[in-house]
Amino acid sequence: MGAFAMLALCAGCSSEPGVEGGGVRQSGQDSYMASSRTRAGNAGVLIAQSAALQNARAFCESQGRRFIELADGVSQEPLSGQVTYSVRFRCPTPGSPELPHPAVNRSSDDLL
Repeated sequence: MGAFAMLALCAGCSSEPGVEGGGVRQSGQDSYMASSRTRAGNAGVLIAQSAALQNARAFCESQGRRFIELADGVSQEPLSGQVTYSVRFRCPTPGSPELPHPAVNRSSDDLL
């Protein structure tokens, strides 16, 4: 399935009640944006964040790829009090050099 078909498939994805999912859209070469909106407050921000990140991860995983966050942000609409959380991300293939690698613990003998 093509990337644009997946964009349409994920549009409006959200399993949280009271959350409007903005879906996933392409935001540049090889990068995407996912967002979710809900009512204000600390819990609202966390709920919107969770929904947007779930949508982004699901989008990447549906293509057999990994999720890497590039940037995120929160905005609040003063009149409605709704909060929007947005995340910009990439979906590199497994084994890509841009994926983070686990740190290797060195023995204390190597440090001396």
